[in-house]
Amino acid sequence: MSLTSTQFKKIAISAAQLAYQKKAEDILLLDLRRTHSGVADYILVLSANSQTHLNALRDYIEDSLEQIGVRPAHKEGHKENHWHVLDYGGVLVHLFNEGVRRNYSIERLWEQAKEVVWNGNGSRSKTLKRPTRKPRRKSR
Repeated sequence: MSLTSTQFKKIAISAAQLAYQKKAEDILLLDLRRTHSGVADYILVLSANSQTHLNALRDYIEDSLEQIGVRPAHKEGHKENHWHVLDYGGVLVHLFNEGVRRNYSIERLWEQAKEVVWNGNGSRSKTLKRPTRKPRRKSR
């Protein structure tokens, strides 16, 4: 069965809310449909404050979505890795250790993507701060 963009959006918002329930940090949900990336319709990026927290977040999101019949098509990252990916077809969930996320800053790949409001009161997580691209120094 093929899912629609509306269904992918519901999955993405559910995953963001689940991450928030488990105290994920810097939760960012982006709509990639207009970026023509071909990667997915939505991408969710979030941080964990420890390896235990990262593993708990991954398990909680995956198990909770499975309970409503949504299973990842692919998974990357082992329990000891600092970056995990859950691929739900039109939704990619990137879970990072804080330091690894800062190092890679993958959000910058989709700077033109529209941010999706995902929590119930119409505003973003207060810990969220979307990174901005730093101006490059001119070489002499």
